[in-house]
Amino acid sequence: DMGDFVGGMLKYLRRHPVPRLTIAGGFGKMVKLAQGHGDLHSARSQVDFGRLASMAGDHGLDG
Repeated sequence: DMGDFVGGMLKYLRRHPVPRLTIAGGFGKMVKLAQGHGDLHSARSQVDFGRLASMAGDHGLDG
């Protein structure tokens, strides 16, 4: 359900801030969120694997 609601949650929080927020989700959904997608459903957003590899390389990961 995270994919259906995270974008709306972030829009709501922009208008109604909270002191601290913890977001949990699967790896793919968290990557999509980090890449700026608001709708994380598999039919409506995709992981940019090239960008993911670049980000990993920036942090010393290779492979």
